[in-house]
Amino acid sequence: MNHTVRRALATGAAAAAIAAAGGLTTASASTQYSPDTFHICVDQSCTMETNGTITWTNRMASISGEVINRVSGTAMADFGVFAGENSIDGMVVKSASYTTTKFPATAVGDPNLVGGVNIVKIKICSSYTRCSAEHSYYRN
Repeated sequence: MNHTVRRALATGAAAAAIAAAGGLTTASASTQYSPDTFHICVDQSCTMETNGTITWTNRMASISGEVINRVSGTAMADFGVFAGENSIDGMVVKSASYTTTKFPATAVGDPNLVGGVNIVKIKICSSYTRCSAEHSYYRN
């Protein structure tokens, strides 16, 4: 798999322990939000792009999609995850020259954060030397 994920999350075992202790209820875990789709290019020619879906849950989000690189160099899609103005989590997905890197649904956020994450900011860069504008997606 050609993607790198950086995060500071509770482990699945810790999240299960919280749920077992009554920290999470069925009602809070089943809140439904509209998913967002994204398509972002590094330039007008769309030589590097990322597209996919953000699926929102009560306290976290799940991001899936692909990074397409049609030129030489590394394409990097940078996903910042926020609760208001506070950075909570993030991930970077890279694609080598002339390749498409698909990434499966990856959970981001903090299952213990009351109110949860509500913003995902995305940009795509060519080795961080040339980047798209940052696009923000909001949980609604």
